Amino acid sequence: MLEDYAKNNGYTNTVHFTDDGFSGGSFERPGWKQMLSRIENGDIGTVIVKYMSRVGRDYLQVGFYTEVFFREKGVRLTGI
Repeated sequence: MLEDYAKNNGYTNTVHFTDDGFSGGSFERPGWKQMLSRIENGDIGTVIVKYMSRVGRDYLQVGFYTEVFFREKGVRLTGI
């Protein structure tokens, strides 16, 4: 579904970060941490998620990432 969305909206250089088996209640997830590292390096300009709840369950921390961190890094977050 995410690949189709990316393709249909002109995103061509897609990378998946998956945290199967890890709770969204924690931000200590390997895929999440790898994605943040790539954002810090300037490698990522857009993050596409199926549902915003996939970012995390702690609404304060989600708010930090969506309203502060991603904006500071120039990253667009899209939920489909």
